[in-house]
Amino acid sequence: IKLRHVSRASGPGTLTEIRLAGNPAGRNLREVAEILGKLGASKSVRTKSMAMLERLAESEAQAHGTDADLVTFQLVSVVEVVSAAWALEELAVNEVNSRPAPWFGGFADGENGKASLPLPATLVLLKDKPVFESGAMEELITPVGALLLDTLVDDFISAPPPPGPANRLA
Repeated sequence: IKLRHVSRASGPGTLTEIRLAGNPAGRNLREVAEILGKLGASKSVRTKSMAMLERLAESEAQAHGTDADLVTFQLVSVVEVVSAAWALEELAVNEVNSRPAPWFGGFADGENGKASLPLPATLVLLKDKPVFESGAMEELITPVGALLLDTLVDDFISAPPPPGPANRLA
């Protein structure tokens, strides 16, 4: 795990890079459930993590016109989700609030060629969430980041308006 301070169009932040040895193959929901079942975390962390990953699979399936059982996860995504659930429990967080999310555009190179940003699953997960136009032409929110906003945020708080018009993704 490597932390880097970054500054992008939406402002400063910390980029967390999680790298796994080798190139581990993707896992489907059933395989992820088996991994989580062996995890040395509390039942509530395992349950919350599985529910979040099921939501991500449903979003990916909806975005790509397939079945959630056919969606595969990179293990790094599983680590990100479980880490978030574990951290909230360890810190005894009872409520999560967020400011509106930065909206962005552009293109990214992916496994299947060039993809328009935000990625399809990110669009599904950010539906009806408050956003603001950042002007960024790079990926500011990954599908897992959008998942965390979708499943963990209890309330989006008003904040001083960021640069550009605030809006709500419909």
